[in-house]
Amino acid sequence: SIMHRDLKPYNILVNKETGELKLCDFGSSKKCIPGEKSLSYISSRYYRAPELIYECEEYTPAVDIWGAGCCIVEPLMSGIPLFQGKSSLDQLYSIVKVIGQPTKEDLSSFKRLIEIEIPHFNDDEYTPLETLLPRHTQRDLFNLLVEIFQFNPTKRPSAIECMHHPCFDILFSPELKMPDGSPFPVLNRCL
Repeated sequence: SIMHRDLKPYNILVNKETGELKLCDFGSSKKCIPGEKSLSYISSRYYRAPELIYECEEYTPAVDIWGAGCCIVEPLMSGIPLFQGKSSLDQLYSIVKVIGQPTKEDLSSFKRLIEIEIPHFNDDEYTPLETLLPRHTQRDLFNLLVEIFQFNPTKRPSAIECMHHPCFDILFSPELKMPDGSPFPVLNRCL
C-alpha cells in the first residue's frame, strides 16, 4: 500500500550486467490510507495520472500504474514521453488526444477539486495509441497499455495484475538470457 507518486524513467535504475531493476527516489512516496487526503500536485507532469491533473486529493496506487505505463512507452518511442503537455491543462489535452474523451462515469470515479472543460476534438486531431507506437510493438504489450491508460483509476490493472499480463511471460522463461549470454535473473510472479 505504498504509493511512489513520482514514477518516471529517471527513477528506475537497471543494472545492465545483472538485469536487476530498482526504483529510487522515494521522497514523494506515502502509505495509501483510504479516505486520507494527499497532495494532488505530485508526480512529474509527463507521468501524472489524470486524477492528479484534476487535483483529486484522494487517490490510490493507480497513479503509479499510470506512471509505469508512461515509463513502459517511453523507450518504445525512442526516449520521447507519450504525453507532453506544457502545463497541467495542456497535459490533459495531450492525454485526451491519445485515449479519447473521458466519460461521465470516468469523471465520477474520483473526487476532483476542479472542473476542466475538455474541448471536443475533430477526428483528425486524435492520434490513437496504436498509431503512435512503433509497428514492432507486441500486441500483448499494446493491450496492457490500453488497460493502463484509462481515465477511471478503478479500471486500471493493479501491479500484480500487470505482472500476470501475458506481455511479461517471456521474463519468466528459464531459457531467457542476458545480452552477454549469461542467465537472466530468476523471477517469481507475485501471488
